[in-house]
Amino acid sequence: MLNLNIKGGDKMSVFVVSEHADNKFIQLLKTIGDVILLSENKFLNKQESCHPDMQIFKTATDQCITAPGVSENVLKELNCYKIQALTSDEELSPAYPENVKFNVLKAGKHLFHNTKYTSSHIKSYALKNNLNFIDVKQGYCACSSLYIPFCNLIISGDNGIINAAKANNYSVCIFEYSNEIILKGYDHGFIGGCAVVIENGKQILFNGDVSMYPDFYEALLSYGIKVSFIKDKPLEDVGGAICFK
Repeated sequence: MLNLNIKGGDKMSVFVVSEHADNKFIQLLKTIGDVILLSENKFLNKQESCHPDMQIFKTATDQCITAPGVSENVLKELNCYKIQALTSDEELSPAYPENVKFNVLKAGKHLFHNTKYTSSHIKSYALKNNLNFIDVKQGYCACSSLYIPFCNLIISGDNGIINAAKANNYSVCIFEYSNEIILKGYDHGFIGGCAVVIENGKQILFNGDVSMYPDFYEALLSYGIKVSFIKDKPLEDVGGAICFK
């Protein structure tokens, strides 16, 4: 039974993360705030069905757009934390590109995505809020990248996103080891699916040991980012986590 009292305080972070995520990652998130576990979405394939970046697009610190199939319990929990969720009527399906409608990278005043496949609700949100799309070939933009607001930095292993970011005056940090990221059911995962950026942008939590890649790890530290990770665990893509505050 859910406790439907209003939870949390003004300074508390709230994370949405896959119910299948490693318990060590969930415990790491709990050092910062509260955790909502995302259950399987019947419209997605088994491997991606609990991934937050496939079905929730964060529009503000207390607002989001959700795909059909996000469980009523999760929607109720979001409401308990005063997080408003607009549920889209655009159903997902297991196969690409019908599974990536909500997998959009929000980076300041830009949204990175293959706009042929973007949810119309996200397009409408962008229009109303004077946000501009940067059209790229990649449909998994939220999976494959992270945005750090305080230094206007985009982290990615995708060349198309990196080149588009450079062309639009973002700083970039390239992750060159995507083929080593675990994603069950696939050859490899993405760096965005291994991590979550804390709301102020000055801390990243990784699901795995990012210090295994010293060049990348040191690059992050050079920007003044606090990096937290799970020691001696390979990076694993679980659809990241979405941080509300």
